[in-house]
Amino acid sequence: AVLKIDGVSGLKPVVLGDSDDLVVGETVCTIGNALGSLSFSLTSGAVSATGRSVTMSDGTVMNMIQTECTINSGNSGGPLFDSYGRVVGITSAKLSNNGDTSNATIEGIGFAIPINDVIDIITDYMRVGYVTGRPSMGIEVRAVSDEWQQVLVNSVEAGSCAETAGPRQ
Repeated sequence: AVLKIDGVSGLKPVVLGDSDDLVVGETVCTIGNALGSLSFSLTSGAVSATGRSVTMSDGTVMNMIQTECTINSGNSGGPLFDSYGRVVGITSAKLSNNGDTSNATIEGIGFAIPINDVIDIITDYMRVGYVTGRPSMGIEVRAVSDEWQQVLVNSVEAGSCAETAGPRQ
């Protein structure tokens, strides 16, 4: 979140670090409201991996920092700090067995989005209030058999660049 707070003095913004400088073994911590009821919680740990490709539950693959910081509902979405207090990531996910009791319980594997991957989004929100510069064709496509050798357009988004260019469903 990017917050603008009017009428309050003495607040200092967080300092953003460089997530590309993180190394495995470096100490990091995160703060938040763990489980939605444990306010002002801090967890710490080490960077376990950088550049980790993680497939989310919706199939999206994201570049992540893997950490052993405990990440639960309430502190996900919070900052991941390096040992100098600079924000180097946004905590976002943890591995889970989703209640599958045939597998071991998974703890101590959390993930954060590298700050360098979202800095342009943050800057856009602060500058103009929304994200700019994200190209979108405005069409939905699907895979077709090899014999087609073309793209099948399922739909064209109203008001998109694609609608202006003229492709049809």
